[in-house]
Amino acid sequence: ETKKPTVLFSLSIGPRPRPVAKLSGPAETTSACAFTLNASMSEDPGYAPGTGPGFAYQWSCQAAPERSSLKTACASLTNFAAPNLANTDGSGAAGAAFTIGGDQLVEGAYNFSVRVWRVDESSDQAGIASYIVEVKAGAPPPITLNVPWVEDESVSTQMGWMLGRSSAIARGDENCPVPSTWAWSWTLVDASGTLLAFLPTTRMQRDVYLTTTTTTKDLVIDLDDSNETFESELVLLDDDLDVGSTTPAVWEPEFSHYEVIFSTMDFQGEL
Repeated sequence: ETKKPTVLFSLSIGPRPRPVAKLSGPAETTSACAFTLNASMSEDPGYAPGTGPGFAYQWSCQAAPERSSLKTACASLTNFAAPNLANTDGSGAAGAAFTIGGDQLVEGAYNFSVRVWRVDESSDQAGIASYIVEVKAGAPPPITLNVPWVEDESVSTQMGWMLGRSSAIARGDENCPVPSTWAWSWTLVDASGTLLAFLPTTRMQRDVYLTTTTTTKDLVIDLDDSNETFESELVLLDDDLDVGSTTPAVWEPEFSHYEVIFSTMDFQGEL
């Protein structure tokens, strides 16, 4: 009887990777303003998109740096009160959103963290993300920025690159309205901070308190073969200024800088 060849191999199956927690929100605001942190963009690398079991969330707040008055403010947030703790609509500490009402936090820096895990697993398998919000006098109403790239992302110089649309949402309320005199523009600057171009910008008002969404058009870049870093930057201008010909003069929020690396030194063609 002829023996058939046999091949032996071993296969090790590792644990499913943890969820990747992703967190967005405003970088600064005043104590009078309510604001929301959002973890709904968290990802599950262990499943194909749309097939996972869903997430559970747990939020926490810490003073950054440690100060007794800030620790007290964190602990006294209504989100952590026993009747609200399990709420998932933003008013508690167990949903994808975490909404802090106005006049709850004293001035200072707060480090908010969210733990994200699959609903059919233990919280020991959670992914964690943190976000610092500074509460201070003179800050703007809460502004949340969204950009369609990862910080320090590289793009092709041979084929060009469509970066998609950047957006900024300024959320006002009765106690914290967005001033009607504010005008916004997205710009492109180089690594030295030199303004290269004002980008086409649209603004949409959504309610009486001037909650606004500001977006760019899809940005397509044609580049050469050098290496350079550029930033997309949201700037605030006087309503009377011509954003096509004037350097931003009123207020340039530090928290609005997002970097993307283009492998280039200068532009070929128009933005």
